[in-house]
Amino acid sequence: MRVIYPFGAGMNLPGCSIRFAIALLIVANLVGCKDLLPGTDKSDAGSSDIADNPTKTIIETDACYFPALSPPENIEVYAIDGQDWIEKNKPLDSDDSDATLIQVNVDNSRPVALLLTAKEPARWQIKSSAGTQIWGVYVTAELPQQVTGITAPTVIHQHYRSRDDKCGFYWAPEYQVHPLYVFTKKLFGKPYLEIAEVHKGRVSIQEMIAIPEQAPVMPIERNRVSSRYTTMEIPPPPPPQTVAPAKMMTITEALRANVIRPGTLSDINSFKSRYRTANNKDLGKHFDERIKHMPVYVITQDFTFPRNLAGAHAVVFILEKRVPYPNGDSEHSPMLDMNSGTCMGGICDMLTND
Repeated sequence: MRVIYPFGAGMNLPGCSIRFAIALLIVANLVGCKDLLPGTDKSDAGSSDIADNPTKTIIETDACYFPALSPPENIEVYAIDGQDWIEKNKPLDSDDSDATLIQVNVDNSRPVALLLTAKEPARWQIKSSAGTQIWGVYVTAELPQQVTGITAPTVIHQHYRSRDDKCGFYWAPEYQVHPLYVFTKKLFGKPYLEIAEVHKGRVSIQEMIAIPEQAPVMPIERNRVSSRYTTMEIPPPPPPQTVAPAKMMTITEALRANVIRPGTLSDINSFKSRYRTANNKDLGKHFDERIKHMPVYVITQDFTFPRNLAGAHAVVFILEKRVPYPNGDSEHSPMLDMNSGTCMGGICDMLTND
């Protein structure tokens, strides 16, 4: 019988084993060198992912959060986007010392946390009234910012993309409705109450007027004692009462009173499903694109639409099931009704049709 050896004629078994082991070593070295070739560095791939989807990287990076710190339970969180004001007011041929000034005035009896964001440099001057506690300040931007007025024990974190900080980038408007809501909730334990507007270079964060509590109901006399017997006295039926409309509040006041809450992507998807069930069709293909830059609020109690809900101030309202229909005029702000699965408002045709 003729024997055919795989590695050459006449090669014995020990020789085969030695050559096979040498071949494995060569292959392993070639695979190990692959990581040293240009363009295969894993850090380069990570940087590309950060540029394409910065919010995904921030939310999944534990180093971006305050380590081992617990914000107060009654903390109120405010986000401030300074980029629009910077673009309108930055001096020509300026350096960092001439960066646009933004003054932040805080007057609040509750602990406050601030998230400051911008793309270009700004000088943030923070002032707080006596008795105001600023618990923490989180700065995240493309380029370094100058922050003054913060002293211990206030916690401050600063993150800048230009310094290769994975936690630093500009929270542009397209990220502010859903991703920023989730991020601030994890960062401070509560999501932001509002994105405060920079008006004439100033931001004012003030204590809201307390909403008066409902007057207590007076007890009804239950019995009357005679000389010999105790008899129950049935009170006459109360006169019919007209239900007063809910008090008109600003968006921030309504958030504080738990009449509305910030909406999430899950709320939007729930309405899509309700709309599909009620109408036997899907929403228009441009629905997501047309609302992605609009703040979303869920109405949870009796509510009256505030004023100034048109144009750039338009928002999206979602009416929860078994919540009464709001009073007032929503203007250019659509209301997505979870009870009926319909969109109500002047721009609903544009939102629901292709």
